[in-house]
Amino acid sequence: GEEVLRLEYGEAHVALRAGTKPDNPDNVVQPFNPLCTSLFASKGYVERYGRPESFDDFAGHKFVGYDNLDSPAPFFRWLMERISPDQVIFRAKDSEVIRDAILADVGIGFASCWDKATEGLVQLFPPRPEWSAPLWLVTHVDLHRTTKVQAFLTFLKEEAKAW
Repeated sequence: GEEVLRLEYGEAHVALRAGTKPDNPDNVVQPFNPLCTSLFASKGYVERYGRPESFDDFAGHKFVGYDNLDSPAPFFRWLMERISPDQVIFRAKDSEVIRDAILADVGIGFASCWDKATEGLVQLFPPRPEWSAPLWLVTHVDLHRTTKVQAFLTFLKEEAKAW
């Protein structure tokens, strides 16, 4: 979800944060795999409206995106430099809701590269470096060295190598 749990109150032991590096001095912050995103549409959308063949082919297409048209997400900033705001016909705060809108034939939008295997989604273009966002593993300094937290971090980093 979009809720930010507070590590200092024990609401979580490990957090995964996207975007700029968190700077709370009470946290230990480690780089993680970047968040890979790509532009997707549903099969139904492509059948109905066609598939853009290039980034210059966005005119006449509908898009889904974030509530905040000034979102700091690098992929959304990139998109808003190439389309007019009135082309974003559906907005949401949650990336899962955006993915569901894409699947429901509402429009073209960004989703995680992990969603490439989702039935009904068509990846329109390969991921681009300027669309990715850094991900950070964050732990509270008081819990960082505990066996439980270290075991989880080790497991997560090993699993992520296969992504």
